[in-house]
Amino acid sequence: MEHNSLGSFIAALRKASGMTQKDLADRLHVSDKTVSRWERDDGAPDLSVIPVLAEIFGVTCDELLRGRRSSPVRQVQGEPTEEKPSPKATKERQRLIKTALTRYSTLTYIAMGIAVLGLIVALICNLVLYRGTLGFLLGIVFMAASVICQAIAITRAMADLDEDLLTSEECAAYRAKVFRLASLSFGCTAALLGFTAPMLLADDLGLGTSSLLLFGAFGVCAAMVLYALVRGLVAAPMLVRKGFLASTDESYASFTSNRKLLSRCAVVLAILWVLTGVGLGILSNNPFLFAEELVFTDYDSFVAFMEQPISVAGHPYFPDPEEPERDDDIVTLECAGKVLCSYHKRNYDINLISYGNDDTLLPITIFTGTECEKSFARVSQLEYVCYGAFILETAAVAAFYWLRKTR
Repeated sequence: MEHNSLGSFIAALRKASGMTQKDLADRLHVSDKTVSRWERDDGAPDLSVIPVLAEIFGVTCDELLRGRRSSPVRQVQGEPTEEKPSPKATKERQRLIKTALTRYSTLTYIAMGIAVLGLIVALICNLVLYRGTLGFLLGIVFMAASVICQAIAITRAMADLDEDLLTSEECAAYRAKVFRLASLSFGCTAALLGFTAPMLLADDLGLGTSSLLLFGAFGVCAAMVLYALVRGLVAAPMLVRKGFLASTDESYASFTSNRKLLSRCAVVLAILWVLTGVGLGILSNNPFLFAEELVFTDYDSFVAFMEQPISVAGHPYFPDPEEPERDDDIVTLECAGKVLCSYHKRNYDINLISYGNDDTLLPITIFTGTECEKSFARVSQLEYVCYGAFILETAAVAAFYWLRKTR
């Protein structure tokens, strides 16, 4: 008897075996409603269930997928019952593969959604509650949950794969799609983790919006570079060696070529990062780099400068020049018991004073607060330029790799 679908064939085999839907459901550890949906073609069994059904009813997987038994003449002649896969069986297998991948994709997108939710929680803690460290820690919890959800999804996807039911090409394509989706999910989690990591720099005060965007972008670049290296140089080769990913001559040659290109790009990017990092270190350790210094080689000019009545915000009140000077306003400069000069300090725009090393203490170098503030502002701007350079270097190397990689 010919059957038009997998569902009707399962129903016919069940009835021929004298089984109820409940009996079959019990043997498969599913509900009778699930069996009913299969027989109405409202759904299909998982790929892992097809061999079990075939064994229960004494048919082959190919017969089950075709919806009919093999030719009786071939069975009588003792020829193998396995026939060349028919278009109907192939179509049915593709439908089952698509169903399994759809279920896996759903779990993957749920995992990515959990990671995004962790980012939202971290941003609320940082920008609203001003608790950067707490935001990062809560974000870590959600992202760990995302990784666990993705791991469960991969395990479920591999359980749905039956190599006896599918051809080697179908198995390879199935695994490749699972690997691509898993890479997308783990990459998304790594990027979000990199974005929230700078919140640790702000202790419990939180980062401002502009600082968070800048440092977060740098964190994303660093996280994605590390993830790309782990994926391309560690995870993918290991999966090829274990047979999870296909290693045909053409695909493996392409894979090997891309690995070499990735390694070279990583070396170039590391060199660029080191050079930019050296520049950033020089700026960070020299806040007076752009401050104009005042050098005094005699005491008279130094005293005249220090007695200029200059006030700046935040400094204590100094005596009015029109009022008589008090003794406590007089500053005496001496060395080795010898008085070099004395002056009435009225200039409060002084940030740093350095003296010579001989007995005269000359020359005397002064950095004013005004000049230091200008230098701090310029250094800060250049530091932001360095952070931007990190991002641009990463983007440029990533674009080069993407354009040159073998597809």
